Amino acid sequence: TTWKSTDEVLKRQQETKEILKQMAANEFQGQSDGRSLDDVDTDDEKDRAGAYEAWKGREMDRLRLEWLAQHGMTTLDLEEAD
Repeated sequence: TTWKSTDEVLKRQQETKEILKQMAANEFQGQSDGRSLDDVDTDDEKDRAGAYEAWKGREMDRLRLEWLAQHGMTTLDLEEAD
């Protein structure tokens, strides 16, 4: 699945930031360590269909919550209606 724990996401973000910092420092000093942004593993290429489905679910939830907010409703209002 494309869902990861918060710790995994934060760890990945920190690793990516460190790679980018090192790349920027090397470029500033006129050096290169042979790495590029393509070396950062985003997992997007591994399961494109799964990533799309996960995104679609999140987007539908966001749109639903936005619609509820625009109509002055909450998810509790919908649960009570059922």
